[in-house]
Amino acid sequence: MYYDEIVKTALHAVIADLRSGRLHLEIEGDLRGFLFHRCVEILSRPCDPPLPIHAEKPVGSVQRGTRRPRADLVIGPKAETVVELKFEPYNNVQGRVDPKAVGA
Repeated sequence: MYYDEIVKTALHAVIADLRSGRLHLEIEGDLRGFLFHRCVEILSRPCDPPLPIHAEKPVGSVQRGTRRPRADLVIGPKAETVVELKFEPYNNVQGRVDPKAVGA
């Protein structure tokens, strides 16, 4: 299984848990933690530790004297899949907040 497929499978599991009421998210860190946990469950089946997964890992390259950006989730020994999460309401094409996204 490729690393991007692991993220997709884990995300679907987290969404199913949210819909069923088993999970409740208050901040982006909650989402990152649950997604990380599901990815570890999937990765631990075929892999021996250390598992190729990291949270808040610096990625990419930058000019000298600046800090590298940190990704919310990085999977793979060479950072083959990088995930950046945003825990914000969905904005529609017109730039307004979608009422369904905020429970209105």
